[in-house]
Amino acid sequence: MSSSTPDHPPSRPALPAYDLQACRALMRGGSKTFFAASLLLPARVRAPASALYAFCRLADDEIDLLRPHIKFLEQKGFAVTAVSSGEGALAALERAGFSDVRRHVELGIFSEYSARVPLPS
Repeated sequence: MSSSTPDHPPSRPALPAYDLQACRALMRGGSKTFFAASLLLPARVRAPASALYAFCRLADDEIDLLRPHIKFLEQKGFAVTAVSSGEGALAALERAGFSDVRRHVELGIFSEYSARVPLPS
């Protein structure tokens, strides 16, 4: 059994090489400054920092893509509700009268759909 101390944090599974390469490529292409700065980080935190950068970058890109659609809906008189979690999104949809969404999510219908739709490149 391993114990952790401030000097020896618990070990975490390594980021798969393919995922790490994708995160590093995203950083290299998205921000040369962040990429160069990441090379100054200690090796043990470089991979987690790359993954965090990739997550933040992709989340920011998604929001940027949604902004014009949200503005359009609001101009047409639709209420747009921000949520901070998947559970919050399901609850908001149920409040709006879409009662079957949770069942579809649980049945994997959305996962099935998203697996068939290619990701934009």
